Amino acid sequence: IYERTLEINSFKTLEGVDDVDINALPGMVHELTEVSSVVIIDPFTEYVTVLKQCFDFSALREFCQRPDFTMLFDGMHGAGGPFARRVLVEELGLPE
Repeated sequence: IYERTLEINSFKTLEGVDDVDINALPGMVHELTEVSSVVIIDPFTEYVTVLKQCFDFSALREFCQRPDFTMLFDGMHGAGGPFARRVLVEELGLPE
């Protein structure tokens, strides 16, 4: 990946657009120009939605509730911690 970044010789920006509220509610659309817009999303919900298309969360939740199942998660101080909490605790019912 690093080698590919060395090949970047230009990038595009959109001048004069400073009022996009990234803290707006998911679904809020900011029209930037006649042909471009920004839609605010909830990344946690989007992530879980994709995972639920790939995995049987009902079966996983049932498995996680078995008394002989234990799990230790270490996110190594990474940005994935909040996503893991959403999946493991809120969706699968594991303790924190």
